[in-house]
Amino acid sequence: MDPIRISYSADCRLKTAHRLVGTEVVEIRRNRIKMKRGTVLEPIIIEELVEAGIHVEFIGDQQLELVCNEPGRVGHPDGIIDPALSQRPFAPWLEDLLPDAFHKDLEHNRPVLLEVKTMNDGSFKHFKRKGLEGHPWLSRYEYQIQSYHHCLSDPAMLELWDSGDFKDLEANAGQKLADGILLCAFNKATDEFAFQYIKSDKKFFDHISGQLQEMVEWVEAGQLPAPDHDGRHMECQDCPFAYCCPAVEQLLEAEEDEGQEVEGTLADTVDELGMAYDQARTMEKEGKDRKTAVKEIVETDLGIGIFKTPNFRVGLVSVNGRETVDMDELKVIADELDFKIPKKTGKSFTQISVLQRYGVK
Repeated sequence: MDPIRISYSADCRLKTAHRLVGTEVVEIRRNRIKMKRGTVLEPIIIEELVEAGIHVEFIGDQQLELVCNEPGRVGHPDGIIDPALSQRPFAPWLEDLLPDAFHKDLEHNRPVLLEVKTMNDGSFKHFKRKGLEGHPWLSRYEYQIQSYHHCLSDPAMLELWDSGDFKDLEANAGQKLADGILLCAFNKATDEFAFQYIKSDKKFFDHISGQLQEMVEWVEAGQLPAPDHDGRHMECQDCPFAYCCPAVEQLLEAEEDEGQEVEGTLADTVDELGMAYDQARTMEKEGKDRKTAVKEIVETDLGIGIFKTPNFRVGLVSVNGRETVDMDELKVIADELDFKIPKKTGKSFTQISVLQRYGVK
């Protein structure tokens, strides 16, 4: 049986089982685009960190291949930070963003595992507030980085530590890998950076391994595990095996009586416009959230007046309230006069409804 990719550690176990048994993959195009965008951005993000003073080894074509056993897993971390070759203090924009625990481990000359993740605006804002905790998608990343750290800390990996470049890294640093993992988050909408320093957790890693081992035993017995979700989870929307998932099949059966299929060129056109509309709606919400964030900063830190930044003039502007009818007062007067307020029903209209289907290419 082929090893499981470490980046798939938190996937639905049915999804992972389908990969192991070779079920046909029906990739969703929007998912392929997201993956390609992340693949392109990550080297650029690491380059920014390097230019700011963080020296990162084992990147690009030199990425390490790590292996975990029971069950077999394989993965490629984004890099390892060499404290001996890093230039401190780091660039001002980066210095204050980095967690204190990370600075402390570098001061003790301990190499630190680096993992980079690109995020949309909503996920990034959650990450800045709470880190990976409590988010239905971000929390999955901890499975991946804990597995990477365990692989590098496992005594079975001593052969790797004693090899060429790794030996040089250890000699420069003077110590083995730090207990923490530096997670670098990058906001694709605003180009912002944020960081979290996550401590290695052996119990959590053992929990991951136990779940995956249970899934492997199902596959070895010639069976598939039940899906982890009910078909409405974020993971289900982009799943390449949604077409054969029992949970998604139940949702699709409920859709059968709700409209007719569109085919051919018209279907492609409407699909593209629907996707663009969905993205525009997301960007509109993110824009409103950003506007609120700017207003809060101006109110809290600047106050009344016009202020200039390198790119903008910002300030609080007074807006007069609109004159409207006081309906509560009008109702009181109408009751006193035994007068019925005339009402009319507005003209009906249509509006677009765009809801994502599951398992559609």
